[in-house]
Amino acid sequence: TDCWTFNQGLNLTAGTAGAPALVFNGDVNSGLFQPGADSLAIATAGAQRITVDSSGRVGIGTSTSDGTLHVHTASAGTVTAWANADDLIIENNNNTGISILAADNKQANIIFGSPTDNIGSIIRWQQSTNELQVGTHQTGGFLTFKTAIGSERMRIENSGKVGIGASNPQELLQVGAGFASVNGALLISADT
Repeated sequence: TDCWTFNQGLNLTAGTAGAPALVFNGDVNSGLFQPGADSLAIATAGAQRITVDSSGRVGIGTSTSDGTLHVHTASAGTVTAWANADDLIIENNNNTGISILAADNKQANIIFGSPTDNIGSIIRWQQSTNELQVGTHQTGGFLTFKTAIGSERMRIENSGKVGIGASNPQELLQVGAGFASVNGALLISADT
């Protein structure tokens, strides 16, 4: 039948990255092993590459995941071609995208830099007074763009109003926090 059939579980040793417990013929340093209790890892060329921990978190390039999916590059190196230029590539012949969902649609973050040394972020906030129900999904809220922790530089409201240096834009585009209206569409700060 070209396969083995078992009526009980197959009990393997835990193995290591250099000597996985389950390998393919002729490639003894690539395969599956168990780095710890209730976890599973994949090794190639004797190095641990992917880890699924006991909480179901997946680490790629790291054995300790800080989130549901944690992609880690040890060294950026020098990129001379498209290959290895990015840590995350999502490719499709048709429309595709990334959905970032937060519990109860409260807040979702894209952070640039480490979470503790944030050099910038894009945050989607719920704005409960402006929330609209579309089926079971919440719409509304606003996006903020920050260049450091707590330093909001730009905001896009759910109405389409944009504030640069203004957290509550009064016109389609408001620059600064003043109230000098120009043609009812542009608001320039009166204190600059």
